[in-house]
Amino acid sequence: MNEFNKTLKSATMSLYYLAGIFVISGLISFFMNKDNADVLAIVLPNFILAILFLVLGSFSRKKTLACLVSGLSLYIIVQVLNAIADPVSIGRGIIMKIIIIGYLINGIKSAINIEKIKKENNIA
Repeated sequence: MNEFNKTLKSATMSLYYLAGIFVISGLISFFMNKDNADVLAIVLPNFILAILFLVLGSFSRKKTLACLVSGLSLYIIVQVLNAIADPVSIGRGIIMKIIIIGYLINGIKSAINIEKIKKENNIA
């Protein structure tokens, strides 16, 4: 049972870490673009993503795999939409994008392990 709780915490925390990354990214974007008239259009998506990842993190205790797959899908959709609107955005922040996708994939691996542990121990 200890392994289950540790794995569940790891998967859940990856969503919370990503919410923090989006908040920090939003704050950095705000201070870099505070003189820009469209500062809200630049910053608001980061804060919305942070809120969505916090919500996913809170639901992930019950539906871990679904929340992590939803988080990965949401992030990829946002990146594709950004690439359509501004093709140069694909290369911008590529290291951070790789880190975020890596966190989500690591969380999905943890969620798969959680599902295996649930089946082995008949946990609902």
